[in-house]
Amino acid sequence: MKRIIFLFCLFCILFNVSHLQSAETPRRNELLVLCYHDISIDDIHDNYFTVSQKKFMQQLQFLQQHGYVFVSVQEVIASRAGQISLPDRAVLLTFDDAYRSFYTFVYPTLKRLGYPSMLAVVGKWAEQGAPPADLGSTAMMTWKEIAEVSRSGLVEIASH
Repeated sequence: MKRIIFLFCLFCILFNVSHLQSAETPRRNELLVLCYHDISIDDIHDNYFTVSQKKFMQQLQFLQQHGYVFVSVQEVIASRAGQISLPDRAVLLTFDDAYRSFYTFVYPTLKRLGYPSMLAVVGKWAEQGAPPADLGSTAMMTWKEIAEVSRSGLVEIASH
């Protein structure tokens, strides 16, 4: 099952990367959604859902250099309702599961840059303080930390 999930994620990443590298100008209200899970300190991966801090920062830099504009979930909703138009090269950053790395690294980085994001929390994992054992032993954010990032105005909370 892990292999199927990995292959699906790889397909999605390759599809998105090919779009990023395309010289074609994006159509109006087109949206690129990037989904992350855990962000590790180094390049050693415990599973398929981790990217290093260095690679994450390189990806943000690539998006900046190529004119991508970071948008919030609320902007996407307003766009879909016809209330606003998304900017060209709109990108939505999402983070699944509420791993502690979001609080310790991602949130401070996005806050410094002023980039909005969505954090999809697995309530049971937050209660337990860890994901199921087969997904690794990565720590989860606490409810206090989730509330803090929610109040920032940059992070929208969703149920995963």
